[in-house]
Formats: sequence, C-alpha cells, structure tokens
Amino acid sequence: PMKYIFILLIIAGGVYTYTKPAEPVDVLLASADSAQSSSQSGIKELKSVGGQGFDVKTLAVPGKVTVVDFYVSWCPTCKKLNQHYKRFVKARPDVAIRRVKMIDKWNTSWAKRKYGLDITGTPHVLIFDDKGNVLSQDLENERPAYQLLYKWMRAELSKKWQ
Repeated sequence: PMKYIFILLIIAGGVYTYTKPAEPVDVLLASADSAQSSSQSGIKELKSVGGQGFDVKTLAVPGKVTVVDFYVSWCPTCKKLNQHYKRFVKARPDVAIRRVKMIDKWNTSWAKRKYGLDITGTPHVLIFDDKGNVLSQDLENERPAYQLLYKWMRAELSKKWQ
C-alpha cells in the first residue's frame, strides 16, 4: 500500500509539472517576435494621455508585448529604469515600451481621476501580452510588474551576453 501512495505522488507531481501555467517571465522570454521591430516597437514617451473614460488597455500595442510605465521626471528610480530600457530594446527590439509622464506634483487621487489606476508610487508598471491582456501590474504598494520587468530584462540581457 505504501508504494502505491508513492507512485500516486509521483504521477500527481508529473501531472502538476506539465499542466501548471507558465510563469510570467517564461511567457515574456518566449514572446520574441520574429517580425522584430516596427514603428510601434521601442520606447515612446506619452504626455497627453488620460482623462475621463481613459482605459490604460488602449496603450497596449496589438501584436506586441507592451510595457506601460507611469513616471515623473524627478524620480531617480524612473530615470534608472529608462536607462535600462535603452539597453533592453537593443536585445528586444520587438517590445513596445510606453512611458506615461505624469505631472511632478501628482497624488493618488489625481492619478485615479486621470488614469483610473491606484498609483501610489513611481514608477508604476503594467505589462501586457501580445494579445493586449494584462500579464502583470503594480497594485498600490505592491510592485509585482516592476519586479517581473527587471527579472525579464536581466534574463534577456544575460542571454545576449552568453
């Protein structure tokens, strides 16, 4: 009887391994587009988006993995991230990065009215897959999309140097 339990555990582990959803970073690493760059790819600064009825999903570029980054000019982390983007798009010219510049003296209620998002800090990141679905997003004080973005950029850049 004990060996049957052991066999069942091995089978269950195998089933789990082959049926569990892919990790978001694996989805991003596998998303390299053979069409490579286009006029929609690369880093674009957006200054006049938002307002009543604004939906952040409209910033996702069809057919491209899209990173949307809400930032302010005085934010040191935002400046550093922008420098990393410049290296990253050389490794992944097919990715669309949309940087949304916010006013310097913003607050959470202003961001909620302007973008419909609970932005509590910058940079505030959302990552969309190539079908326009949110793969990851920062939520209030949690930064899962920012962390995923750095994990992805590190993996892509280390592939380039291998």
